[in-house]
Amino acid sequence: MLKSNMNTLQLHLRGHRCNLWPMFDITLNDRCYHKGEISGDLKLDIPLEKGRNLLGMEHYGKRFGEGRIWDTKSRDGVIFEDRRVEVLSIAIDGIGFRDKLHGMIYKQKAVLGEPVAPSQWDGNFNFNGSLSLDISPTPLNWLINLRLKQARNPGISYFSDHTKLFHYEDDLALIDELEKMLEQMP
Repeated sequence: MLKSNMNTLQLHLRGHRCNLWPMFDITLNDRCYHKGEISGDLKLDIPLEKGRNLLGMEHYGKRFGEGRIWDTKSRDGVIFEDRRVEVLSIAIDGIGFRDKLHGMIYKQKAVLGEPVAPSQWDGNFNFNGSLSLDISPTPLNWLINLRLKQARNPGISYFSDHTKLFHYEDDLALIDELEKMLEQMP
């Protein structure tokens, strides 16, 4: 059997009910792969395109007291029921990155009565909002960046700077500059 050169995003989510099931949309490059409620588990294999892939995941419709409806129930400060989406796993070609979600920017879309989401996002969708991932320049390079790229340390000398590894955006900027120079040549 021939192996395809196509990369695949594997996504396993679980909806948790409180009054209603959570509402959740998943898009890749403006193509919808799921829209609406998640009741129980949802597993998707989404083919990634060559080049840039823009993944969007949005949780919406959770109520925080509007009309006296709360989609979270707690007792003695402990939540025992919550309308939310749990990310059980997320991977590209079997290489998981669930453990890296906490470092990604979650954009809250607060509704009336909703508290501000914690600044340290745990990777689950407990609040109304979205996560956007720009998986580029290629899926596997993006994963390498995500898993291995380090913050730069300007105090290290140029020739021994191990913190410059996996900073592909520098290479891409240089390639763009060279391409522009070549375009200007007669």
